Amino acid sequence: MKLIFLNIFLILSAFCVQAQTYVTVYTKFGTPIEGMIRTEMTAQEKANALDWVATYFRNAIVLSEPTRLYNCHSYAWNMVDGGITCWINSYDRYGNPNLSKYWDYNEYYVLTTENNATKIHYYNGDHSAIPSPTVPGKYISKWGSGPLMLHDPDDCPYSLDRNYYKNRTYYSGALECSVMNRSVYINETANYYMTYVVPVPYGCYLDYIWSVTDNKDFENIIGTIATITIYGDNANISFNKAGLYIVTCNVHTSIGVYLCLHTIEAAVL
Repeated sequence: MKLIFLNIFLILSAFCVQAQTYVTVYTKFGTPIEGMIRTEMTAQEKANALDWVATYFRNAIVLSEPTRLYNCHSYAWNMVDGGITCWINSYDRYGNPNLSKYWDYNEYYVLTTENNATKIHYYNGDHSAIPSPTVPGKYISKWGSGPLMLHDPDDCPYSLDRNYYKNRTYYSGALECSVMNRSVYINETANYYMTYVVPVPYGCYLDYIWSVTDNKDFENIIGTIATITIYGDNANISFNKAGLYIVTCNVHTSIGVYLCLHTIEAAVL
C-alpha cells in the first residue's frame, strides 16, 4: 500500500501539468541549464503532501512547506549556490541531458566519496540532495512538489543508489621565473610563468589576474615600481627599484569563479 501511494506521489510531482515558463540558469562555469517557473500549489494540495509525508516518513523532518516552485535538482545544484527559485528537470524539454551538465564535460563538480560530498545524486531515482551543514549524517532534499526535508540518506521516497560529488579543486603553487638561480636586476625584464596547466572548463575561457605588491606593506606597485606586460598565464615584469616583491597570478573562469593562485617572491638588486 505504501508503494502504491509512493508511486502516485512521485508521478503527480513530476508530471502535474501546470502553467510554466522556461528560464536559463548557469553552472559555476557558465554552462546553460534549462529551468522552469511554475505556478504554485493550492492550500489543499500542500496539506495533502504534508499528510503523506507524516504518514510514511515519520522520522524525517519538514524544513519548509510543499511548493511547486522548485524541486530537488534545483535546490541542490542551483539554489543553494545562489541561483534563482525554479524547477530543473534531468532532461530539457527536447529530451537532451540537462542536470548532468553540472558534472559532465570537465565541469565544476567531480565524483568523490560520501564523506567529501557537497552534492548527492540518486541516479536511479531522479533525485538530488545535499549533506546537512548542521546535522552530521543527515541529508537535505526537496521531495518533488512536497516539502523540503531533513532525512537519513536511505529514508526518502526514491531509489537509493547514489553518486557523490564535490567541488573541483585546482592546484595552487609557485610561479617560475626566467631568471634562474639569481636575483633580478633593476630594469631587467624577466618572464614569470605558471608551470601548471589549468584545465579549461567546457564552454569557458580563463582570466589570469596578475598583481605585483611590496613584500612589506603589500601595496600595489604596478605603474610605480613595476612595469608588467601580461600574456595570459605568463607576464614580463621589470622593476625600477631594489627590494622584495610578491608576484601573484589568480586564475578565474570567465564568469568570475576562482580556481587557483600561483605566486613567487621576486628579489630585485
